Amino acid sequence: AAAAGASDDSQIEGASDAQNTLSGGSSGGSSGGSHAVILDDTAHHRLGELGQSAKSSEKLRRRLFDVHTSVGDTIFGQTFRQLKDVCASRLRPAQPRGTSPHVALNVVFVGEQVLGQAGPYRAFFSDICRELQEPKSPEDPYPLNLFIPTPNNLHRLGEDRDRYMPHPSNVSVQHLELYEFVGRLMGMAMRTHIIMALDLARTVWKQLTNEDSTFADLRCLDEALVRNVLNPLIPDTSVALDRKAFARRFGTHMTISLTKSDQSPLLVDVDGDGKLADTMRIGFDDRQVLVSVLVRSRLEETKLQVAAMRRGLCNIIPEQLLSLMTSQELEGRICGTREIDIELLKRHTEYGPDVDRNAPHIRYLWNTLEGFTQQQLRRFVKFAFAQERLPSTDEGFSHPKIRMLIKSSRHSGSGKKNSNQDHALPHADTCFFNVEIPAYSSQEIMRKRLTTVVNMDWGMSGDDIGSEQSLQSVLTGTGMQPTSSNRTSSRGTRTSSAQTGSSASMPSLGVGRPSRTGSG
Repeated sequence: AAAAGASDDSQIEGASDAQNTLSGGSSGGSSGGSHAVILDDTAHHRLGELGQSAKSSEKLRRRLFDVHTSVGDTIFGQTFRQLKDVCASRLRPAQPRGTSPHVALNVVFVGEQVLGQAGPYRAFFSDICRELQEPKSPEDPYPLNLFIPTPNNLHRLGEDRDRYMPHPSNVSVQHLELYEFVGRLMGMAMRTHIIMALDLARTVWKQLTNEDSTFADLRCLDEALVRNVLNPLIPDTSVALDRKAFARRFGTHMTISLTKSDQSPLLVDVDGDGKLADTMRIGFDDRQVLVSVLVRSRLEETKLQVAAMRRGLCNIIPEQLLSLMTSQELEGRICGTREIDIELLKRHTEYGPDVDRNAPHIRYLWNTLEGFTQQQLRRFVKFAFAQERLPSTDEGFSHPKIRMLIKSSRHSGSGKKNSNQDHALPHADTCFFNVEIPAYSSQEIMRKRLTTVVNMDWGMSGDDIGSEQSLQSVLTGTGMQPTSSNRTSSRGTRTSSAQTGSSASMPSLGVGRPSRTGSG
């Protein structure tokens, strides 16, 4: 049985001393009053070294005071270190007029040939979400260690098997500052209509909106705890133990160790005398006390972390707005939906003046997308829009004016036959959600070319025309293979071509990302 709720003083030991060891502040320069932030692409190499040393000494890892340094070399960590002192008002710009993108930061991917604002801005949030949740390597599976899989996710049991939760043991002052910064990022995304791929447990969203969590929410968090521990102790359930069955299984009393979701000890005041213990000894008549402790503590085990996230969120979003939203509405507003609805996307797709929506290659496009798996659809959306998710409703598309525009291919023109376009790749302008689809001659060619661009993820350096030609030579059969030096070609020409330039008061973020490899 595992739960949390009581504070663990050992977790915050030395937190105040650690504050003095931070290497914060901005790096790089600033011009025109903008806040410049430079993120180093050697981050993940140094993080790997940290992970190895931490693995060799779990005790040292638990007592690592300088939490900020431990995450500082990830994109999230470097961003935090250099933006944490920026006034919140600078991160909530007003909606610009006209076609200018609504962004809170100027994001530039250092070393990648990308133009514009909106595309890199969305890709930045995608990278942050991936760092917060997705495993990176067997040696250091969760480098930030801020969010961990829920028990249902970890054990592949019950509902909500794809959810994550704040790490229950991260209660130091520095950890809470990091969670507050996560909340700031969520608020920035919400204000600027960016969809973040954060699969957080429903208890997190309910705490953000001050809703009460229920026993059903606990089942979605930890089915094993409910099924194996709680249900036998709760009267009137189908598997409830009567007095005789309890005695046969446990004797007159049972002793149970209390742990959190991360399997660290849960300390509670069992006897009400102020003494904390991580075990409880109960008899049949006391079983409801154990049930109450486990339910309450498990539902509240991340309340400190979520409270910090809420503070950060309310730095960017008016707190009154949260009181008007349900947890489902807030999650939908920030995270959209994992499922890509093709019919919804069709309703919000426009066509260029020289594109016939009834043309054969447009029919091939929709037929191919309808045959894709959800994972392939998310990759297609990321290729075209620099994020993996879309709004879940028509209103979600209409209010921020999101639409996909299908344009004629730059390879099309008078005198060109379809056979020449069959060797071309789709192109995307991620700032505007514009996609250039060549007039492929068959459904099979369309499927192959779209599969090529969705199965590889090499960053956003799509402006490297020479690298695109390298991949085109493979498609035409000349045999030239793309290498790491021309890695950008696998995405076609994936560019972000909005006009640059913004208010001098808007922070500027330079991001150096590690090289990527193909994913299929």
